[in-house]
Amino acid sequence: MKSLVSVVIPAYNASKFITQTICSVIDQNYRPIEIIIVDDASTDNTSSVVESLGLKEITFIRLECNVGASGARNIGIEYSKGDYIAFLDADDRWRPEKLSCQVDLLKSDVSLVLVWSDYITCRDGVQVGHPFEYFISPNDLANTWKLLLRYPMICPSSVVARKDALTKIGGFDESLVLAEDQDLFIKLALIGNVNYINKVLVEYNDTENSLTKREFISEGDYLLPMIERHVMANLNRLTTQEVREILGSRNFDVGVNLYCADQFVRCLPFFLRALMHGYKPKRTIWTLIKIPLAWLIFLVKRVKQRCYALREVNSNRKI
Repeated sequence: MKSLVSVVIPAYNASKFITQTICSVIDQNYRPIEIIIVDDASTDNTSSVVESLGLKEITFIRLECNVGASGARNIGIEYSKGDYIAFLDADDRWRPEKLSCQVDLLKSDVSLVLVWSDYITCRDGVQVGHPFEYFISPNDLANTWKLLLRYPMICPSSVVARKDALTKIGGFDESLVLAEDQDLFIKLALIGNVNYINKVLVEYNDTENSLTKREFISEGDYLLPMIERHVMANLNRLTTQEVREILGSRNFDVGVNLYCADQFVRCLPFFLRALMHGYKPKRTIWTLIKIPLAWLIFLVKRVKQRCYALREVNSNRKI
């Protein structure tokens, strides 16, 4: 008898995309499945859209107060009845063979706690850029937790995990506003084996107002402390060089994200910390041009603001 897979979908104001998301689950060539949609106090018509589908596989949970993605996923896990939990964001889609490929791997090796896959990014239904493919070797898989400390390489919608493993680590950390998924995957990789399917099985929808984009400026407050906690907890399993590479690359990436969000002052300490850890960017243009450019752009903006303020003061005096 095949194992039940519980598909957990946190949804907040997801009426625009959630029908196609649900259809991509219904179109899976794997059964049995249950779909648990946790409506995180949406203010749009997400609930009516889901109810109009009339699908027996769906358990719909409506929250009165917004608890965030972590809280919504944890509630979905709590209500689930399956041996395996598959996460799916409310605007992403799966390829039809996704669940069958991943469940086959999990059933063939009881030591596996998590399986993920490659994915592509789409915008308005059109593929953007190349697929995210990692070509991870068997040797690297044994140390996936180290790779996860350095790179956010797993898309949440590509994951299927054992429910008992998720319960063992306590689910998602609800204190994290962002990077809660990275934290969860690191914890899972630390308690069991993981595997990876080098095949695009997920279409990740890149929306303009996604939580990830909105919260880039908070990465220094949440993501980096989380990574540092894992590093400190596993110092006896990491070399000094590995620690420097992890902290260097993570600080640099936070700096890049802040820079791209026009946070030119806030990005500089992270670039400096990366360099102090000995991190050498693959694209040296970031070090040679864009870091000094951040200062220049900041100074120009400050001068313009100052000039504007002086003009305002002078015009008020004339009045």
